[in-house]
Amino acid sequence: MLLLLLYAGGSAAALDWQQVKPMYLVSMYPGPFGMALSQAQTTSLSAELDAEMSASNTDSRLNDDNSEAVDDSAQLSSEPEPLVLNLETTPLLEAMLPEGAMAMDRIFGGDVGNPHLFPYQVGMLLQRPKGLYWCGGSLISDKHVLTAAHCVDMAKRALVFLGANEIKNAKESGQVRLMVPSSNFDIYPTWNPKRLKDDIALVRLPHAVSFNERIHPIQLPKRHYEYRNFKNKLAIASGWGRYATGVHAISTVLRYVQLQIIDDRTCKRNFPLSFRGTNICTSGRNARSTCNGDSGGPLVLQRRHSKKRVLVGITSFGSIYGCDRGYPAAFTKVASYLDWISDETGVHSHQETTEAIFFDQYVKQYAKRHQSRKHAYTSHADLSDELDVQDDGYSTHAKSKAESEFYFL
Repeated sequence: MLLLLLYAGGSAAALDWQQVKPMYLVSMYPGPFGMALSQAQTTSLSAELDAEMSASNTDSRLNDDNSEAVDDSAQLSSEPEPLVLNLETTPLLEAMLPEGAMAMDRIFGGDVGNPHLFPYQVGMLLQRPKGLYWCGGSLISDKHVLTAAHCVDMAKRALVFLGANEIKNAKESGQVRLMVPSSNFDIYPTWNPKRLKDDIALVRLPHAVSFNERIHPIQLPKRHYEYRNFKNKLAIASGWGRYATGVHAISTVLRYVQLQIIDDRTCKRNFPLSFRGTNICTSGRNARSTCNGDSGGPLVLQRRHSKKRVLVGITSFGSIYGCDRGYPAAFTKVASYLDWISDETGVHSHQETTEAIFFDQYVKQYAKRHQSRKHAYTSHADLSDELDVQDDGYSTHAKSKAESEFYFL
């Protein structure tokens, strides 16, 4: 607690960033490589999570600080528990993997983001019973951040980073840090950590923040996006997750990765007990995925004409066998929770935000748009609502890498 309080007060030297553990949920089932984890392995890997839950429950009884209840009645006794992967569990996990496999340790295949590129991106330094952890989030209004339930569940408080690119640089221009108590955490009522169900939460900031080029909210999706199929389309995930082999710390700078959305059937085949209709999944193809420290962060799509981005997912969980092994990553589908978000925040999906970035400084880096795309737009009646979610280049009529990147990055 002392470290976090001193750091919130402006003493950056008081915080040892090497102590900050990146968070990411992993599904213990199915066993990739034709394997299944034994009961002993499952018990060993989830021991730390159990210890945290026990400590948190005791602390809650003493302080009456957390009023959110977990829907235990809905849990399936036959489903293995998820694991919060962090620095302490990673070595144990790596020892159990088959030769050639690698535990999650990075936002694999990602690139460094420039300032102003993701003004809706939020970072959160969370104080939990076992230490300090890192998660991401998305700014959806001047007072509300949308994140994953597993990030704030059991947390006592959070230091929220807004307008940040270099999170360890307390003097970075435009960076704002706010301390938020657990009483400002609003976890979805039926969040179930054992089934990875309803992994969504809101963080209410202590006061409204002012918008500028570094801090802007992201627009919520429209209601019909809950039933919309974005198979084979591209989206962007971003965060400060671990990014390189052997690096046991979160990234110094904000990174992003371009991911292909996959169909529900493929995702359910990889996560038969954890996947549900309130999830959206991305492919891990070409070793590109979210990883430790990216939990709670945004998955966004971009509109064709206005270039405004739309929040479609919240980074939730992935495969226990690692980010770079080709397995999907699962996100909470934001469109499935619009009523709850509206009730709790007053923010509605039809409200336009001021987040409209055209990235003029990047135009020179990419090829000009292919003029033949025009006829594709004219066939849509709802042009203003069409999302710029072109295929990722694996189709027969693949677009150039330069053209594809311009619309998303």
